Amino acid sequence: MDGSEVRGSHNATVIARYGERPGVASFTVWMPELPLTVHVGDTKLSQVRGWRAPDPASPGAFALKMPAGGGAASDEDLALAPQEDPAAPPASASSYSGACSVRYQQTPVQVYGRFVAVDDNSGRHSYLLSRRAQVRVTELVAHLLRVADTSVAILNHTTLMGRSPGRTEVQVRQEEGGRSCEVV
Repeated sequence: MDGSEVRGSHNATVIARYGERPGVASFTVWMPELPLTVHVGDTKLSQVRGWRAPDPASPGAFALKMPAGGGAASDEDLALAPQEDPAAPPASASSYSGACSVRYQQTPVQVYGRFVAVDDNSGRHSYLLSRRAQVRVTELVAHLLRVADTSVAILNHTTLMGRSPGRTEVQVRQEEGGRSCEVV
């Protein structure tokens, strides 16, 4: 299989050869029925009041800064500061750029698909497990997940993280076809 397949089959023939001995076997090939179903655990991601954190989409690492006196730090003394080189000494308190932003809730994203095989002769559709059963395929398509408006939310693998007020959708993008699924 090279990825160019467009449908499943009840009777896919595989020819194998071991030395001089050929062998033939028939298999059922299941293909996902499109569109896939995208499920978002929480469809409304609210701001977490009083929590400011580095923006997960901004580049660079962040380091914890300690007070200059070297003593015990209070909550007010601790700050997150950008640090270009992790091996470099921490920047002074006056050089902190304030790259923290408000924090929003996050939620898992799951993708489900129904698998079908079509009989070449009759055109009959058979479903894996049952017509209503869907199989979780999240890990198989995680690299194809996209957020329509990244100013509103971003994806960290399969976790949707809010960034600002607004509305967006999570899509499963085929590398060549461009089909998408809306969050419902």
